[in-house]
Amino acid sequence: MTQSALTPVGRFRTGRSAEGCPQALDAWRVTTDDAEVAAPVAGLLGGQPQPNEGGGELAHEVLTKVETVRVLMDGPDAVAAHMVLWGSKGIVHQCDG
Repeated sequence: MTQSALTPVGRFRTGRSAEGCPQALDAWRVTTDDAEVAAPVAGLLGGQPQPNEGGGELAHEVLTKVETVRVLMDGPDAVAAHMVLWGSKGIVHQCDG
């Protein structure tokens, strides 16, 4: 299977926005648009599926109970990370680190 054939069903996140402020988390946060994905994630990693109130475009989130997750990746392009500096009026700067 090639990278182009894959369709993401959710995202692993290290933080969220709480009352407009960035918040780092001690465990993984998984976001998805599909409630049928959120339920098994919670079953495997702990936590409860809930509405995504931590910011972002995906409707559901699971605040997991785990600090580490073993994954198999399809090469170095399978991971994307970026940093965003927010100001009072929105994004001031963003980069890939």
